[in-house]
Amino acid sequence: MKRLLPPTDYLIIEGVGAAQAIVREAGAITYWLDIDSETGLQRVLARDGAHLEKEMRQWQIQQSIHFDTDQTRENCEFKLTS
Repeated sequence: MKRLLPPTDYLIIEGVGAAQAIVREAGAITYWLDIDSETGLQRVLARDGAHLEKEMRQWQIQQSIHFDTDQTRENCEFKLTS
């Protein structure tokens, strides 16, 4: 879904794709949050339901491939570890 947003000084975009190349190319300041994949999975399942586990495990594989190809982590200005 596309939405037209009024001009603003700051726009915070969060989520899996918030630091990919197309966002970085727009001049964004990007952050990477290191989190254990199993911890992240359990948070999603607690929030959205255990019935999604199979799909989420496949998503984690695809996400990892994307991040490696895009070099997302390596290109973030700030890296936070837990």
